[in-house]
Amino acid sequence: MNTKLLLLLISIPGVLSLLPKLNTTYATIIVQSPERIISHNSFLIIALLQSSLLIIISILLGSWATKKINWQDNALNAMAANDLQGLQHAIKTQIIPSLLYSIPASLCFVATLYAVLFPLLDHNLVVQMNDFSTSSLIMRIFYGGIVEEILLRWSMLSILVLLGLTLFKQRVQLAWWTAIVISSLLFGCGHLPMYFATTANPTITTIFLIIGANSYAGVFFGSIFKKFGLISAMIAHMLFHITWFALYSINCFW
Repeated sequence: MNTKLLLLLISIPGVLSLLPKLNTTYATIIVQSPERIISHNSFLIIALLQSSLLIIISILLGSWATKKINWQDNALNAMAANDLQGLQHAIKTQIIPSLLYSIPASLCFVATLYAVLFPLLDHNLVVQMNDFSTSSLIMRIFYGGIVEEILLRWSMLSILVLLGLTLFKQRVQLAWWTAIVISSLLFGCGHLPMYFATTANPTITTIFLIIGANSYAGVFFGSIFKKFGLISAMIAHMLFHITWFALYSINCFW
């Protein structure tokens, strides 16, 4: 099995995790615009096909770009080749070290959200951010942890690094960190449409905090991707949402 097929297969749970959200979206569309006649099943099929096509394109572009920049993920390669010895080595040298970064970073980041940022955000946004229904948590873990990393790190970040190496004349570190910052800002801005769609009176403070907080997370995931690989970045992203859920549960309990 090659890496492209493996990435496609592991993205399937992320795509399927969108189904509850798509059901809610369809119900909203029918209520707001009943003249849009489209069956529920047709809507789901079209939406899932669009997401799948975007993932396939991202996998192909990322595979092309990572080869161009001579970037390798030993864990990903070992999984694709069913190389157990190589995977064991990757776990020791990539995945476990990345967890030593990710666990304290996730705790600090989520704790900062609760202690510093949440009091400054719109109440409706905080409620949405703390939506840990079963379907929401599954979507965050599998879509956020797997699909977003394929779209943003494997594809976008790798392409930006390739452009940076061309612009900065092979100054590797400058190309990587410029790409990480730009992709992280785009990741942060990508969270604004949902805020605008669900908030009647958006505030400048909340807009900057959304961009800033998500960009910070994007820099962290990008640095994990650079140092330890895509699989480690996926695990770190998943761990972020699991940590958030854990701290939220403790907060509700007390």
